[in-house]
Amino acid sequence: MLALLPGGVQFDAKVGYVDEDLDIALLKMEASEFPHLTLADASTVQQGDAVFAIGNPDDAMLYSMTSGIVSEPLERVRTNYSQTPTAS
Repeated sequence: MLALLPGGVQFDAKVGYVDEDLDIALLKMEASEFPHLTLADASTVQQGDAVFAIGNPDDAMLYSMTSGIVSEPLERVRTNYSQTPTAS
């Protein structure tokens, strides 16, 4: 299989997983040129930083992604969570 990415970049790909109910497939491509994000050290987060949360918080919401701006860093909050404004 040939995967064509934006910009005309092409890679040989193999199907790694298919979920027909969700109409989605996972492709495996051998490459090192993909852009990526580096995870931050949570202890360095500051007020005003843009943040993203990706995951599945419970069984009712399997695939979730949200973003926000840190309004209160960890060192000023008495829990293990940073405070961010968000909308559902």
